[in-house]
Amino acid sequence: MRIRMIAAAAGLAALPAVAGVPMPQGAAASPVTTQPLAANEVLVELSATGEAVSRADLATLTYSFMSRGATEADARRAHDERVARLREAGRAAGAEIEVADPVALGPTPDYAMTMDTLEMAVDAAADAGEAGAAPAGAPPTGGPEEPPIPEAVQGTVTFRVRDIARVDALNQALTADGADEGLAPEIAYSVNDDSGARRQARADAIAKARADAEAYAAAMDMRVARIVRVSERSGMDLMSMMFSNPAWAQQIEQMGQPQGPDISVRVVVGVDFALAPR
Repeated sequence: MRIRMIAAAAGLAALPAVAGVPMPQGAAASPVTTQPLAANEVLVELSATGEAVSRADLATLTYSFMSRGATEADARRAHDERVARLREAGRAAGAEIEVADPVALGPTPDYAMTMDTLEMAVDAAADAGEAGAAPAGAPPTGGPEEPPIPEAVQGTVTFRVRDIARVDALNQALTADGADEGLAPEIAYSVNDDSGARRQARADAIAKARADAEAYAAAMDMRVARIVRVSERSGMDLMSMMFSNPAWAQQIEQMGQPQGPDISVRVVVGVDFALAPR
């Protein structure tokens, strides 16, 4: 919350000052002028964050994967077969489907297969130890041969779903497809028109500012006389707001976390109140 107070003495105009130096005649403390204060009134400038929820009307699921084969041609065939399965899942969800051109990666180790090979070598060494040392002069026994490094291609399929109720089923199908590789789609939700939620957020911000003004007035044994200005200010100290405003702090904490279909819309509104004696 941001607050600034300006008081008007009886018979005097309220002139803002910076570092104790009077402002020149006609200068303003902000780009937008306010109504003049009456005698003994106090101007309280507040900023509040309003929040409302807008339901997403579009979900974009991006699914990336690798397909492998003994040759690049084999890897591309595996890619095309997988894309065919993914298209079926997308059509079942009524999604718009966009398939990116596969990108050849060249020989790419399959680290899951590499770990299996290492485990086989360890098991073979343990079995040899249990059987005893080899007879003198016997040729050394080798471990399992390493498989050739397969060719790989990178594939990406994007799904756009407008019926949000069908997103979970598609997400589950894609996650199941990549379960052996630990793959899951990235999901981004968006809304085409959040104007209604923004109006609600503005009303919420004004109500919060009003409550703060009432609290300041009560502490000064005054009353809220009227609102003298409302604006969505752009010249505020955003750093101090981020660290002092719980709503902004929560928004920062949520960065990088999975987003749901209910999208929070936040609006910062500046509301100036005139406080008058009771």
